[in-house]
Amino acid sequence: MEKYLGNLCQFFAFIAGLALLVMMVAVVLNVVLRISFTPLQGTIELASVLFVVAVAFGIAYTTIKRGQVEIEVITRKLPVRVQNILAALISVVNFGLWIVITWRVFITTMEAYHIGEFLPTFYNMRVAPWRFALLVGLVVLCLTLLAQMIERVAKAVKR
Repeated sequence: MEKYLGNLCQFFAFIAGLALLVMMVAVVLNVVLRISFTPLQGTIELASVLFVVAVAFGIAYTTIKRGQVEIEVITRKLPVRVQNILAALISVVNFGLWIVITWRVFITTMEAYHIGEFLPTFYNMRVAPWRFALLVGLVVLCLTLLAQMIERVAKAVKR
């Protein structure tokens, strides 16, 4: 499962990179076109939407590569068994937190979809598809955290 999840996260990271590239090109193009007093309409909205895609699709890759910051100043001095138990507990809390966040994003996304929320300054673009993209990224993050939690709990209960 770890292999398939890794491939999925890598694919999502590629999409996140493309979103960052498009965001960069749009912002630079907007700055250049401001010189001739014809800026692009909706660049800020486009950049904010693409930023959501970049973060949502890149966070699972960062997690699976263990690129997040872990502070172990206090736990480094503890015995290995206690370190493993604390890592498992932290992993369970982390997973629970992201499940709650994903659930709330799901509710907000469904509300945006049902009321037809849109961005009037960006050609009346609908908001729901971008929130669905955020939701998909968070679901993949939760799957990644679940795999890591299972691994850490198994390591903690192992004698």
